[in-house]
This record gives sequence, C-alpha cells and structure tokens, in this order.
Amino acid sequence: MKTGIVFSCYNIENKLDSSKLIQLLSNSEHYHFCFVNDCSNDNTNKILNSIIQKVPHRTSIINFEKKSGKSESLRAGISHLQKLSFINYIGFFNDIINYNFESIETMIEMLHSNENTSIVFGLEKKPNSFNIKEKHAILKLILKRCPFGKEMEGYLKLKNSTMVFSKSIAPILFDKKFLSNHFFYLEILLRLKSIFGQNNSKKFIQTKELKLVQPLVKPYSGLYQSINYSFLLIFFCINYRLFRNGYLLVR
Repeated sequence: MKTGIVFSCYNIENKLDSSKLIQLLSNSEHYHFCFVNDCSNDNTNKILNSIIQKVPHRTSIINFEKKSGKSESLRAGISHLQKLSFINYIGFFNDIINYNFESIETMIEMLHSNENTSIVFGLEKKPNSFNIKEKHAILKLILKRCPFGKEMEGYLKLKNSTMVFSKSIAPILFDKKFLSNHFFYLEILLRLKSIFGQNNSKKFIQTKELKLVQPLVKPYSGLYQSINYSFLLIFFCINYRLFRNGYLLVR
C-alpha cells in the first residue's frame, strides 16, 4: 500500500525543509513524492533536484515552462501518479510546510479500513490560528448578517485542507481542467455530486483534523488577511449557488 503525495511548488526556495523530506522518504517505503515546479524563478528546481538525487526511486519531478497555478500543477502531478502501478492512494498538501505525517497516515488508514470512503479531507488546526470572526469586526458582522455566513466559513476551512483519496476516483475528480484556481476544492465536490448525487457523495467523504507541527511560512499580517478574505467573500457572493451546493455536500 503506497501513497503518492503531490507538492505544488512555486518559489519555495526558503520554505521547503528538504532535509526533513529526505529523511522521511529514506525511512519510509510507503510514500512517493511528486514535485511539480510551477515555473519558479528562484532556486526551487535546484533544491528539488537535490532531493531526487538522494531518493530517486521515491520521487518524481515535473517542470512547467509557464506558470499555470496551483490547481493545474496538482492535476499534472495527480495524472503522473495515476500512471504508476504501485500507487494505491494519492494526496496533496495545502502548502510546502511541515505536517504531522502521523495524521496523514491516519487519513490513509481511514481510506484503507472503510471501503465506502474514497476521500478524506484533513482540516488544519493551526496554533494561534487566524480567526476571522474574532479578530476582524467587519467580516464578523458580514458573516453574521449575510444569509450564507456558515457556508463561507465552511469554505474557508476547506480551502486550507489536505486531501487524500483513492486512486480509482482520481479520474472523476481531476481529469477535467478546473474553472477556478481559487475554488477548485468546491469544484471537486460538485463533480462528485454531479455523478453520484448529493446523498451518495456524502458517503464517500470523511474529515480528519490535522495539527501543524511547524509552519515554515511566516503568517501574513491581519490587514492582508482581511483584504484577502474580503475578496473571497465577494467571489463567494457572486457564485453563491455554486458554493451553497458545495457546502451542503460536505456539511
């Protein structure tokens, strides 16, 4: 039972703990890492190649000549892993940061032990996490007053999730190009719904709370996050029906 993990990489020279990844891969036969370099303009490619030289049989690399965005780089990595006969499960992380891999293994076990489960979302639990309702009065008011505040909060949790899924369901979720680079998580859920129906799709999905061990990326300022989430809220308003359907699927 082997799991392929896709890393979407863009200018991660100062973010990636390559020594830890090399140690992990050297000590475990259960993982195969696929790094997708999304046309980085720093030394990302050099760092990734140094990892592959250390553990060549447990790593792959894909280099994009043109920046394509996270959703497309993930699709490329997943497509590559589908072709490897020894891969049983596929997953990806939200970012190049240090996760507790014991939690990831628990997610894989959830897939392995329950034949009805095809997807496990790992929702991040960050120390001193950014809480839009507590720290930002304007967004707190909007989420409280608008009729879809719960759906928006649900999406913000899903947006930062890790995902592990069975190889057999990958073509259904990832063969077609995503319409949005920001909301592809919800497009994944809606693709499930369109094929299996809302009630049946829920049976395929489980969630697992993950705790970050040591984030390698400094958190953005509160002002930046307020602006970022405000723009997300605007997009959410415009596409309310789409996101409402996605929220109902994972609630």
